[in-house]
Amino acid sequence: MTLSEATPVFDRGNNCPQNIEAVRNGPYRIIVSLVPSHHPDLLAVPQSRFRELDPFHGVSVWRTVTRVYDAEYAVLVARNQNLAQAQAATLLREISRCRRKLREIQLQLRRRQQGSSPGTAPRSWPLPGKRWTTASRPST
Repeated sequence: MTLSEATPVFDRGNNCPQNIEAVRNGPYRIIVSLVPSHHPDLLAVPQSRFRELDPFHGVSVWRTVTRVYDAEYAVLVARNQNLAQAQAATLLREISRCRRKLREIQLQLRRRQQGSSPGTAPRSWPLPGKRWTTASRPST
């Protein structure tokens, strides 16, 4: 394989205007991973426009042309149902873990406020230094 037969692949970490410009006018065909939030128009394409990609079950694709860094490129937008389900499950598991941790912290704070947490004294109210005696309490 010669250098001119190579296909540079840019992931999101290397995908920048300077890198794309460096190879744009060369003999290369390039593959670039786009940042989804930079292309909301591509995210808005309805699923009905996508075609199932055989033999990859659950993967569908849509091909179009779009402008990336001041040049037109063919773009293949892929949706992977299996990956989306795994990501959703991970997100729900992390939300559950965070809620559980928050409940533990809330319980610890309640115990501390009530003085039942080991090594803590009950919280007095009003705050120390702000207690009123009968003689010094302002009249209402």
